[in-house]
Amino acid sequence: MNVLLIRNCKIFFRNKKGVFSSLIAALVVIVLYVFFLGDNMKKSLVELENADHIIDAWIMSGFISVASMTTTLGAMGLMIRDKENGCIKDFFCSPLKEWQIAGGYVLSSYIVGVLMSIFTLIAAEIYIVCRGGELLDLLSMAMVLGVILLTVLASSAMMYLLISLFSHSDTYSTVSSVIAPLSGFLTGIYIPVGTLPEGLQTVVKCFPISHGAALMRQVMMKEPMDAGLSKVSGEFAVDFKETLGITMTLGSHQDNVWIHIGILLITAVIFFGLSVLILKYKKREQ
Repeated sequence: MNVLLIRNCKIFFRNKKGVFSSLIAALVVIVLYVFFLGDNMKKSLVELENADHIIDAWIMSGFISVASMTTTLGAMGLMIRDKENGCIKDFFCSPLKEWQIAGGYVLSSYIVGVLMSIFTLIAAEIYIVCRGGELLDLLSMAMVLGVILLTVLASSAMMYLLISLFSHSDTYSTVSSVIAPLSGFLTGIYIPVGTLPEGLQTVVKCFPISHGAALMRQVMMKEPMDAGLSKVSGEFAVDFKETLGITMTLGSHQDNVWIHIGILLITAVIFFGLSVLILKYKKREQ
């Protein structure tokens, strides 16, 4: 499995075009924010003195969350190529077990996703500082890295299960073109969660990566929110956090860090388990 993991990582990073394309969706978020979304968001927050810094932190945390999906999805393109050129059949004939084959792809996409997400974090921090904001302190940075590790783990398992259902590059390209913008919507970047109809809010809250985005926002937005919300009413602060997807209420369960963490971990386990079952089925078909 280690050999498969290393092989997948090397092939991905050799393809410079593939590395860049995996970041395209996240870069689109930045462009939309700079030219369209940012001004509208800030105009709606005239009550806050530091609205610029709050919204910058909000969009950058979403930027990192989207990257966790698009980069792992990009890494999964190798599996499609392996299916088309017959390499996957060689893996089936090897002594590798199904969970080891699945693990090789998932872990390689996980490594790719973590590295690329850290790159987006660095870019996000540079952007925030250039806009007059402050760098995260060491504790907050460590917490963000922890959220990245969890979010990318869930994303890797989800993307592997999704892409394992397809066998052709044309289908993969179509799916990628849909997943990229959809990830921005489901993490509440293009449209704040609280402004959506209740039914769509439920869909967003049931999407695992939106919980990673919520955790990311809670860490990256803490300092600017502490400063900006200190002079407004408690009711406004609660509504503000729920509207922007910083906190979530799941049924009767109030927002809790451990609920978000649990959902991400459970998602990774369930999707990886389902992926192994599908791989076993396809191996018997060979």
